Amino acid sequence: MGAAFLLTGMLIVAQPQAGDDLTVLGTHFYVDDLRDGSVTESARVPLRPITACYRWRIDVSPQDRTIAVREVFRLPQAAPEWGIQQSPEREFTAVSQDRVSAVTEFQAPLSEGSFGHGWCVAQGDPAGTHVMRIYVGDRLIHSFEFQVEPETN
Repeated sequence: MGAAFLLTGMLIVAQPQAGDDLTVLGTHFYVDDLRDGSVTESARVPLRPITACYRWRIDVSPQDRTIAVREVFRLPQAAPEWGIQQSPEREFTAVSQDRVSAVTEFQAPLSEGSFGHGWCVAQGDPAGTHVMRIYVGDRLIHSFEFQVEPETN
């Protein structure tokens, strides 16, 4: 429900922002090991190109609507290759000129009660702290911080 304001004789109706009425029930960050199919909930990702992937999920109450999601992904330093395969009908990703960050925008249906996105480690990806900030409209819904680390045997 919007709020009404009277300003110098004009009635202004403030509409809620897209994410204002979204209640987050839970957040999850997963690491997928493509070698054996295992999935763990962890903030540590092995620096293992092609076979280590990671993804986030945000749980909400199921709703009969779709929201516009923006993921702002920041690396500790530039990645030589982002490996983006654009599919404009599903999502769009723009990489910064310095190759340190990328913004992915997509539409997420809420009928199942969750939405998310993921990436896989690529050759040349930097180790260190990675951050993904998830927005719905202008509202920051959640920030995921995780470590990409070389494997130790």
